[in-house]
Amino acid sequence: MIKRSVLVMAAFVFVVLPGWAFSQTVIIPPDRSAPDVLASRELEARRGQVRGVRTRFEAEGRQARVRETMLRLIGPLPEKGSLNDRILGETILPGFRIQRIVFDSQPGFHVTALLYLPSSTLVERYPAIVMAPDHSTVGKASDFAVAAAFARNGFAVFSYDPIGEGERLQYPDPENEGRSLAGGPVGEHAEAGLQPLLIGESVAKYFLWDGMRAVDYLESRSEIDGGRIGAYGCGSGGAMAALLGALDTRIAAVGTACYLSGFDALLTKDVMLDGEQGAANWVKAGLDFADWVELAAPRPYAIIATQAGTAATEKEARDFYKLFDADAKLAYITAPGGPSDLRVIMPRILEFFINSLQPQPFPPVYDDQSGAMQPRPEAFQVTSTGQVSTSYFGAETVFTLNMQEARALSPARPKDLGELQRAIREVTAAEVEPVKVRRDVPVPKAVAQESGEPMLCGVHLEKPYASDGLWVEGKASRVKEGANYSSWQVMVWGSRGGLIGFTLVVPHRAETCSLALMIPSLMETSYAEGQAELERLVASGHIVALMNPQQRAGEKPAFAGGPLPPLLGYYYLTGVRDQLVGRTILGYRIDDAIEAANYLSRIVLPHKQGIFAEAWGHTALVLLHAAVLDPQLTRVDVHNIPRSYAGILADPMPKDVAEDIAPGVLLRYDVPDLIEALGDRLGGVEPSGAQGSGR
Repeated sequence: MIKRSVLVMAAFVFVVLPGWAFSQTVIIPPDRSAPDVLASRELEARRGQVRGVRTRFEAEGRQARVRETMLRLIGPLPEKGSLNDRILGETILPGFRIQRIVFDSQPGFHVTALLYLPSSTLVERYPAIVMAPDHSTVGKASDFAVAAAFARNGFAVFSYDPIGEGERLQYPDPENEGRSLAGGPVGEHAEAGLQPLLIGESVAKYFLWDGMRAVDYLESRSEIDGGRIGAYGCGSGGAMAALLGALDTRIAAVGTACYLSGFDALLTKDVMLDGEQGAANWVKAGLDFADWVELAAPRPYAIIATQAGTAATEKEARDFYKLFDADAKLAYITAPGGPSDLRVIMPRILEFFINSLQPQPFPPVYDDQSGAMQPRPEAFQVTSTGQVSTSYFGAETVFTLNMQEARALSPARPKDLGELQRAIREVTAAEVEPVKVRRDVPVPKAVAQESGEPMLCGVHLEKPYASDGLWVEGKASRVKEGANYSSWQVMVWGSRGGLIGFTLVVPHRAETCSLALMIPSLMETSYAEGQAELERLVASGHIVALMNPQQRAGEKPAFAGGPLPPLLGYYYLTGVRDQLVGRTILGYRIDDAIEAANYLSRIVLPHKQGIFAEAWGHTALVLLHAAVLDPQLTRVDVHNIPRSYAGILADPMPKDVAEDIAPGVLLRYDVPDLIEALGDRLGGVEPSGAQGSGR
């Protein structure tokens, strides 16, 4: 399988390609659009910009620009309304009490939370910590031991359920209480993050707003000192602390644990990146993990880690803090251990927040016994049923709030073909141009195959040659010989560098030299249909290029936390990585389809009929886009295609759509616009339901 990621050594990669008909070393230009290549380029440019910041004035200017960029990419924040907060119960424990609270971060969007209040009466108002948990099905309850440790040291702690965790499941399973149809917190976050992308926003805006409204709530409480509110979290909770600390200047001190590494490392590993931990075009815009820390300067900040990977972030952030004469305010708390295992360094974490928010002459109290006084589960349950969705009729969700946002938009549809083509390229980042092949030139003399036998219609695959001034570089190996055809595995240098692979099926006899491009779906039913159609086309004398949609989209992803839920489909993680660098799976595949059409046009000359193209499911959407951009595709048939992106947006829980999504697509065009643009070139159209997408 050919992946987009190609290891770069100096300017080229030197490899020997197995199974080909020659043994010499081949020089392969790297794919200049591979996510890791793009990320490396963007992040190196970013590092150069940061190194160029030499004064506090310049640092503050960069902070303003980075903050504006983050907020623009995340999407517009809501207006503040009533918190509608209620205290629904209280549990008293040694040294502190826990109040069960619900409030609205947006009208009808309920947030369940626990407020830990110290029993001490030595101070009138307590410093406070806003805390979100790591991925956990029980949400805020999983933070009890840490929250209790803070409370025993004189801090109020506001521990809340993030979206998709604890009592705030967005996709609850009606047949299994407390279970999610999305498979758990990772699936909940990922699924909720897909539909905001369609209107050019990120689910991060909803996570951020929950945290900012939590600060509003703390400021409303007479027991809390609003000038001494910190943020702390670990893992995905650390992401929330980083997000809140960077974009809400009311946060007086930040502790981010087990999170602050770097995109250059993460984009080359099978590590999960939730949708709320950034936005499309994040890396393209020159943003990295260090920016979370640098936006907080000169406020106190603790980078907390139990594994390697944060040293580069810490070094850059420390140099940035020095510009504010605040080097001493940046703490780097590390210790060996597994992910999220912070017990050994918890005293140092407490000491950081004590020094930052409530200086005192005695050391922190911590004996790792907080878990021993774990209360009954009822102490953590805020709602009557254990879920917001069943306790509050008509409660809002990310889906319903996103639909409200979408209805408020009035995007203009493309006025003509040229405007639609520009919109496709800008939204999907497709960039390969169709070739303009002259139809009135003879087939150029080509080098014969090693067997010496000429091929049908002037097709010569063993050696590269030039036609009409265009170099066709590639190599093919015969993989199957049928009674009426030969099948070849073709590897072609892409116009951006890198390799593109597909199968070329050449009939032994034909009179018209007709050309066809097929892009089958991975689904078994569609694949069987595709096989039957392939046999029909070959029998009728077509030379067929059979694309494999996996050639550039990557393999089924995995990550440290386990496999992704089936709801998300095969390519969710690949799509997130592509979008971070300003690319899309859809755009890469559009480019591959056009590259394949270009290859067909160049190796078979002349051909006056153009190319017939056919695709199923996810790849049918690819073909529609490619055909709008490429006039070589003169007739197009698509099967099981999504009716519209608007349909995906309006589906309460779309399934397997990650590879179809392009950020901001509904601000520019929709599937009916593509169909209308193709006009008579579009032969058969078989739509699916709202999801469509290869099912």
